[in-house]
Amino acid sequence: MTNNYDYSKIRVARNEFEALMKIHGVSNRRMARVMEITEVTSRKYIVDPSLIRVIHAFRMAQYLGLTTIDIVDTIAYDLKQ
Repeated sequence: MTNNYDYSKIRVARNEFEALMKIHGVSNRRMARVMEITEVTSRKYIVDPSLIRVIHAFRMAQYLGLTTIDIVDTIAYDLKQ
């Protein structure tokens, strides 16, 4: 993980989940390895985070030092809009 992120990339994020991943410096490849999924699936999760399974959210939360509820709330925020 890195703290060197570009605010312009965060502003163009498609959803809050993608913005969260960019803030923490998580790339598509890193996300796939952490969640133990393929890169194709991780791209689908970035486009539509509502597809993420609970176990994958749990693994990402552990990696980021967050709780699973934080990840779920981030996904739910986009669903409300």
